Amino acid sequence: MDTNPNIAARVIAKFGGIRPMARLINRPPSTVQSWEISGFIPARQQSHILQIAEANGIGVTPSDFFDVSTVAAE
Repeated sequence: MDTNPNIAARVIAKFGGIRPMARLINRPPSTVQSWEISGFIPARQQSHILQIAEANGIGVTPSDFFDVSTVAAE
């Protein structure tokens, strides 16, 4: 059973929540909330989010946008 939040929720949490992330990336909170609900952040937004995270010392990396738990150690 996966007890971890979805991919989008993990990235949003690194920004401090929906409103802080929305403020930093200059998007409405409702947009960021929709990402949290859907569980993913659109690919066209990921590069911008990475740039903002780096500029603000937020530890988001490209791998944060992928679910690496699905890769089984066989």
